[in-house]
Amino acid sequence: MFDPRLIETDSYDRESFARVIRHVSDLGDLVGRGQRLLPHFEALLEDLFALLFKLAVQVRPPGLAPASTALNRRILLATMAAEGFLDLKDETALDAARAVHAACDLGRRALALVKSGDLLLEEELLAAMSLAEEEARLERNRAAARELAGESEKLEKALARGIEEGERQVKGLAEQFKQSIEELPPRFDAELSMLASRLADDLPRFNESADAFARAVGGSGPRSAGERLRLAEKLERNEKLRKLAALAGAFRAEARASRRRRRERAATEIYRVGRGADIGRLLPSELVALRHPLRRRELLRRFIEHQLVQYDLRGDDRHGRGPVVVCIDGSGSMNGQRELWAKAVALALLDIARKQGRRTRALVFSGPETELSTFDLTGKGRLVGRRPVDIDAVIGLAECFPGGGTDFEKPLRAALETIRFGGLKGADIIFITDGEATVSEELAEELRREKKRRDISVFAVIVDDPSRNRARGGNNVQRAARELGKVAERMTTVSELTKESARELFKAV
Repeated sequence: MFDPRLIETDSYDRESFARVIRHVSDLGDLVGRGQRLLPHFEALLEDLFALLFKLAVQVRPPGLAPASTALNRRILLATMAAEGFLDLKDETALDAARAVHAACDLGRRALALVKSGDLLLEEELLAAMSLAEEEARLERNRAAARELAGESEKLEKALARGIEEGERQVKGLAEQFKQSIEELPPRFDAELSMLASRLADDLPRFNESADAFARAVGGSGPRSAGERLRLAEKLERNEKLRKLAALAGAFRAEARASRRRRRERAATEIYRVGRGADIGRLLPSELVALRHPLRRRELLRRFIEHQLVQYDLRGDDRHGRGPVVVCIDGSGSMNGQRELWAKAVALALLDIARKQGRRTRALVFSGPETELSTFDLTGKGRLVGRRPVDIDAVIGLAECFPGGGTDFEKPLRAALETIRFGGLKGADIIFITDGEATVSEELAEELRREKKRRDISVFAVIVDDPSRNRARGGNNVQRAARELGKVAERMTTVSELTKESARELFKAV
C-alpha cells in the first residue's frame, strides 16, 4: 500500500495527532502552502509529531517507503541529529499539544528553507512532484492488476506494460531526486538543528503561558491538549492578550484584597428563615437529617435544588444574587490603555462574581449602528459554589474592539434584559465609558422601576481624558455624568488607569 509516512504509528498516536492538530490556527494555510511546494507535506507533519511524541520511534527503511519521501527523511534525520533534540524530546514526549506545536514550527521552517530557492531549484521541486504522481499512478496500476488477475489476459498484458513503463519512470525520477537531496548544503541541517535547540528552550514556557493566563482570569486552565495549544498560540501571537493577562492578574489581586478588607468590616444580621444551600446557615432541624440514612438522601436532593431551610442574612452578603453585567465602551477613543484597563476591571469583577456563584456577562458597545458583542464569561445554569470561567469567552472579550462612536441606551437595555432573564434579584450593572451620549427619560424611568423591583445596582465608571476635553473646549465628564446620573446611583471618575482606582468598585460588587 502506498503510504508516505516514514515513522511507524499506532491508532493511539494517530488519534492524538488528529485531536490536537485541528486547533492549529493556520493549519489549512500551512498544509496548503506545503502541498503546493513539497510532496507529502501533510505526512511530514504527522511524522514530525510522531518523532517528538512517541517514546520509541521506528523509522521505515528507504526500501519500504516511496522514493518521493526522500526530503521528508532528510528533515527527520536532521532533526534527530540536532544537538538539542534529546532536550526537545524531553519536553514533547507524550505531550500532544507540545509535540504538535514543535512539529508545525519545524514544518514551517523546512518549508521556508525550501521556498527560498537556495537549496532546491524549481525544476528539482517540479521533478519531486512528478515523482510522487508517477508513484501514485504505479500503485494504482498494481492494485488494478491484482484485482483483475485471471479475468482478462489482454487487460492483464496492458496493465503489465503500464506497470513496467511506470517503474522505469519512477526509477529515473527517483535517482534524480535522490541526488538533489544528497547535494543539499550543510546549512539545511544546521538551520533545523538550531530550531530544535530553540524549541527545547522555549517549550517549557508553552504550558506556563496558557496556565498563567487561566489563573490571571480566575479559570482552572484549558481542559484538553487542543485547547491548551490554541490558547498558547494565541498568547504567542497576540501582544494585547498577553498585556491583558498581566494586567488582569494584578487587578484580580487588588480585588481580592479589597474584598477581604470589606468582609472584615461588613455587618450582617439574621432577619428571617429562607431557602438555600449554605451549609453554614442551615437550621439544626436540617442538620439532624445527616445522621439518618434515608433523610440524608432527601437532604442531599434539596441541597442540589437550593431548597434547604436556612437563616437568611441581611447586610453585605452577596451570595445567591443576580448576574453581574459589565458594559464596556469599545468606541475608538477607548483604544489602547483605556481598553485594557476596562477589560482588566471586568475580569477582576468576574473573579468576585464567580466566587458568589453569580453569572457574569460582558457587553462591548460602541455607536448606535454597531451591534453589541456579548460574552458570557461564566458557565450557564444554576451551580453550587463557584462557576467555571469560559476561557474562550474571555479571549473573545479581549480581542473584541468594534471602534466607532458611543451609544449608552443599547447596552443599558441589553443589561436589563439579561437581569430579567436571570430571574434573581440583586444584580449589578457596571458601566465603563470615556464617551458621552444621551439616556432617554423613557429608559431612565424603566430602569428606576426595575431597580426598585429587582434590587438592581448601577455603578458608572467614567474614564476622564483631559486632553480630549481641552480639544473640544468643554468637559465630557460632566456631560457623561449628567446622562448616566439618570440611572446610576453610584458613579466615579477615573483619571489614572491603575488598579487602585477601581478599588471602590471592587468593594461595591
